[in-house]
Amino acid sequence: MQEEKSNFFKDVKKSIVNFDKYEDFAISKTGNSIKYILILMFIFSVIIYALFLYKFSVSDEEGLNFFKNNILNLNYDQEEISIEGIDSVIVQNKNNTIIPVWIFILYLTSALVDAAILAILGIIISRVARVKIPYKANFNMAVHALTLSIILEAIYILVHSFTGFEIRYFNFMYTAISYIYMIVAILMIKTDLINKQLELIKLQEEQQKVREQMQNENEKENQEKPKKKEKKNDDKQNDNDEEEGNIGTSEV
Repeated sequence: MQEEKSNFFKDVKKSIVNFDKYEDFAISKTGNSIKYILILMFIFSVIIYALFLYKFSVSDEEGLNFFKNNILNLNYDQEEISIEGIDSVIVQNKNNTIIPVWIFILYLTSALVDAAILAILGIIISRVARVKIPYKANFNMAVHALTLSIILEAIYILVHSFTGFEIRYFNFMYTAISYIYMIVAILMIKTDLINKQLELIKLQEEQQKVREQMQNENEKENQEKPKKKEKKNDDKQNDNDEEEGNIGTSEV
């Protein structure tokens, strides 16, 4: 079957609102899922970096606090930024490319780890549900199951940065949403498989009925053949008798 060309924004919408498409995600190439999470986390990282620059434009302290709360601890001294725990990484100023790259690597790694863990959960759920779904397919679905959680996290960071509004158990909600998506997707696949099996059973029953009907017609036809043959022979005999009678009359 030829694979449809994927569109990132359509895939985002499908990942959030269309559970039926998770079966398609499951059988797609893992490369497509990696590409999808790369683009999603790139957009996410751009948002985080833009907020970081904005906070620094307001004040250095706000920029550092934002970075510490959302990414890593920094040290800042006379326009020089160093990332704690990584002695070799020294950023000469806040506009240095190492910061957006580092943000992207951190969040991408986190998302891939989440997807890997979610895929393991998917294997457990699929076994409980008695559906055979390999790890690769579970990983593909897990990547898309994280979509809404990642988008909500970006929105939450935006809102929190500007208003200070805080959701105490947001991390739990982030995890719970992705788990719910994964569970529902697997159950939908199971339901779809059951429906396909029922359709196959119905089709087999219809085929059996057709075969029985054809068999009955053949048996009926075979039963009628001797009768037709006997009748034909009788008609032929009658014709012969009539012909003999006519010959005898003409001789007299």
